[in-house]
Amino acid sequence: MPCRSIAERQGKAHTDQMSANERLTANALPIEQLAEFVPGALFRYRVFADGTDRIEHMSCGCVDIWETSATELLEDFSTMWAMVDPRDVEGLAESVVQAGRQMVDWSHQWRIVTPSGVRKWLHGVGRPMAQGDGSILWHSFILDVTNNQQARESLRTSEQRFRELIDGIPNVAVQGYDADLVCRYWNQASERLYGYTSQEAVGTSLLDLIIPPAMHPDVRVATSRMLLQNEAIPAGELVLQRKDGSAVPVYSSHVLLQREDHAKEFFCIDYDLTERQSAEGIRLQLQSQLRESQKMEALGTLAGGVAHDFNNIVAAILGNVDLALDDVPEDSPARTSLHEIRKAGRRARDLVQQILAFSRRQDSTREPTCLRTIVAETHLMLRATLPSDLSLEVHMDQTMPAVMANATQIQQVVLNLATNALQAVQGKPGASVQIRLEQIDQPEVVFEHEGLQALPVPGPWPGIGVSLKVIDNGSGIARDMLGRVFEPFFTTKAIGSGTGLG
Repeated sequence: MPCRSIAERQGKAHTDQMSANERLTANALPIEQLAEFVPGALFRYRVFADGTDRIEHMSCGCVDIWETSATELLEDFSTMWAMVDPRDVEGLAESVVQAGRQMVDWSHQWRIVTPSGVRKWLHGVGRPMAQGDGSILWHSFILDVTNNQQARESLRTSEQRFRELIDGIPNVAVQGYDADLVCRYWNQASERLYGYTSQEAVGTSLLDLIIPPAMHPDVRVATSRMLLQNEAIPAGELVLQRKDGSAVPVYSSHVLLQREDHAKEFFCIDYDLTERQSAEGIRLQLQSQLRESQKMEALGTLAGGVAHDFNNIVAAILGNVDLALDDVPEDSPARTSLHEIRKAGRRARDLVQQILAFSRRQDSTREPTCLRTIVAETHLMLRATLPSDLSLEVHMDQTMPAVMANATQIQQVVLNLATNALQAVQGKPGASVQIRLEQIDQPEVVFEHEGLQALPVPGPWPGIGVSLKVIDNGSGIARDMLGRVFEPFFTTKAIGSGTGLG
């Protein structure tokens, strides 16, 4: 009974096995027929142990790919190789050989030219399997991917065109950063603006590239809100940092990108404002010069009118002094005072002429002038009005060459400087003012400040010159006032205290 049961079971198993084989055989034809509905070409390819090969099955999709029927390819499949683009023959053959040698799955792309001249991109996949007779049987599938490849090529061309466009804009620096603030793109304008090459910048943190340390906290907060909450960073003017540490003004805007299946990234678009700010500075300077010119023109008109009236008064004073001198005896002490009055009147007359020259934009007359005489006369004038608690010292070299100058203007300069210095130190313990007149061998810059320029020496330095200085130990001029020291009639003094430097 058990033996019969085993036999029955074996018989039943054999029957089941035969049924499975029969079903597999019966279904083989429909499966191959089903392959005819699959886009592309499905085929079996066998390589025998002696090196010969053949195609054992080819689906009808081969017509769409190679413009050749399955029957023709089964008879002679060398036409498939003949259509391969010469640039791809070696690579295609090598990929097949390597996959068959290592018995690994095969995948490759190549180009063909069909008999009608159509160029196509093909993508093939396959699996080699060793057979008992020593042959290798390939099951392969080849698909026309021309449209996909053209789309990729179009995308690649578009990206390349975009990169060339961005790199070609000379003054717009574009950088791309990932969600960790690491640089992923750096165009040529960024190289010129910030000093880093693309190789140096890509892979480096934004904070370590162009953000000054003082801005790090604000940048972290702003970029975090943009990346996490899609909160836009307002465009505006910033002062960023170059590779050498110098500051660079830019107008910066930011764009957040979110592509499907990609992490967020953002781009910084920076426009260099250096030239613009320089041009703006020049514009403001020209505006200031225009205002000063208009002011000087108005002052000249006013000064001209005042000078004419003042000249009449001075003429009356000088005329009466001359009459008084005629009436006063030669030995009268009053003659000394009258001579001083006449001398002061003549200086006033010369000053009037100077004001008139200013109002008419005339050049003053220069002639050889002895500065020792001018300084000595100015000292006498100042000493008469000097308070007892102030000290005015005059130091002059014994030998002094004459200089080409206008004596009235030089005396007015010394008088104004010394008067201003005396008023600046008045009431200060140990107050002292010095007038120094020295012969020098080389020119020297005795005053330098931003916004004020020393007058250039005209022509070669002759080797001998004169230095005239007025020195005091007062508090000096406030920095915000230095730019106006040469402005006519500008003063910070109270009303009735004079006009400072004039």
